[in-house]
Amino acid sequence: MGNIRWTPDMDRALYSVRKQYPDAAWTVIASLLSEQAGILASSDMVRNRYNRVVEEETLVASYVDDASYYVDQPASDNYTNFRIGFFDIETTNLGAMMGRVLGMSVCDEFGEKNLISKTYADFNGKSILDDAPLVEWAMKELDNYDILVSWNGKLFDKPFLNARALKGLVVPLFPLKMHIDLMYQFKGSQSRFGSAKMDNVAKALGVQHQKTPLDFATWEKAAVGDKEALAEVMEHCEADILTMRDIFARSKKLIGSITR
Repeated sequence: MGNIRWTPDMDRALYSVRKQYPDAAWTVIASLLSEQAGILASSDMVRNRYNRVVEEETLVASYVDDASYYVDQPASDNYTNFRIGFFDIETTNLGAMMGRVLGMSVCDEFGEKNLISKTYADFNGKSILDDAPLVEWAMKELDNYDILVSWNGKLFDKPFLNARALKGLVVPLFPLKMHIDLMYQFKGSQSRFGSAKMDNVAKALGVQHQKTPLDFATWEKAAVGDKEALAEVMEHCEADILTMRDIFARSKKLIGSITR
């Protein structure tokens, strides 16, 4: 099963099925979703999505019938504020000479309501090793935002994408945008938690979303084309950016200036 882009209709279907069968195993819920709504997802993906939906603080009883619960992406003619893109990439290696990009997730200031994830499997590359189409999409997608927010993105995500773009002869390179590397708000003179790892900061702050565990074997399987492993890696990536967004909401007063 590939990575799923959950839509409001899919969420409503999931919520409705779970409401009808509150004690059913997640394998049963996944089977019912497939039969009733044509949604092909593993039991783990269904469980994780459901937990994410019900954890929303604004969830109300009318959720299933209320399409307005989701915020559409702002129209460019009417939206005059800065657009903020929270992003994260998943790779097969820490170095771009041997490693490649498995996928990227990005959400805007409205959170998971406008979350986008793509993997190398979503594009027709020359082979499983060809991440150039994915990298090209990533660069163009990031260019849609005025301010980018990452965690260690200035030293990893940005240069890794640039290196893969150069290797794959992809144009453009990483967009020259205002870029907040949130990691640096938790080390040095701004605040000192004793750890600048996102997982530790998120737990210390007690934010709504938290990072998900992922073992190295799953990454290895995703790198060689295992669809379920790739979907799990991207669930992990999406959890990262939503956790990052929660941390940003708590710590944005620490940000005194934004550089490129």
